[in-house]
Amino acid sequence: MINRLSVPFLEALEQIVTNGKLKSVKHRVITNATLARMTVAFFIEPRKDCLVLPAKSLIGPDNPPLYRPVGFREMLSGIQTAFMGEMDDCSMETFMKSLKVTPT
Repeated sequence: MINRLSVPFLEALEQIVTNGKLKSVKHRVITNATLARMTVAFFIEPRKDCLVLPAKSLIGPDNPPLYRPVGFREMLSGIQTAFMGEMDDCSMETFMKSLKVTPT
């Protein structure tokens, strides 16, 4: 069984690494009562002290980073906190806004 935090975490990770180019949609599954369904997920968990930041190939003078570098541990903690608030769109959006770079 996939941990309930896995999907929101992967969504946030995708958004940061792609510098906002890809934004996940809300994960939904439509089941079929007559056919079996199997999902296989593979996850790689980095070290807790690694930094998550936009890919270098996606940022430059004309495309500045939208998100600040964030430690993996901080990211997990923020998503867990948002999740404890029932992980509504507002709590996740608030967390993602906290990672945005403030224009200077």
